Amino acid sequence: MNCRQARRRAWEANLDLLAPRGVRALRRHLDSCPACAAVAADWPRLMAALEDWREAPEPSPGFDAALRARIAAAEAAPLWARFWRAWRDWAGVYAGAALATACLAVVLAIGGGTWFAAHRNPAAPVMRARNADAAVRDLQVLDRDGEMLENFDLIGASSSDLPAAQAPGAVAN
Repeated sequence: MNCRQARRRAWEANLDLLAPRGVRALRRHLDSCPACAAVAADWPRLMAALEDWREAPEPSPGFDAALRARIAAAEAAPLWARFWRAWRDWAGVYAGAALATACLAVVLAIGGGTWFAAHRNPAAPVMRARNADAAVRDLQVLDRDGEMLENFDLIGASSSDLPAAQAPGAVAN
């Protein structure tokens, strides 16, 4: 038996719910484990304290009469007075709820609007990815164009090194 089982069984033994075989196994564990023995020794004191607590003091002799008089007065009051009393008793709760609602509205107006604006369009990340793909394609086209221009020797040549322009349909020598 481990300590967890022994502590649970100590409670059962204190309530006389444990079989004799379980009591013997518990006794063997308690003899070898001082921590569990201390816990088992505390159960009778706890039960005694709970028994003492069960004996609550009686209310004063005038308590019932005073309570009945207050209930009768509350029932005899006009409807508007009962409503006003209920409102006055709950005014703090209503004010707290109103304050919490106002704070929530401010938080949503400031931070929530930003969050909703960023997340309201589920296609936005796809559009950003398409725009990124277009930018990559444009860079690839520019790279190919640059390679093509490097293949021409005309880039670094001066105007005197260029061949003379010929008329269309003329044959070159």
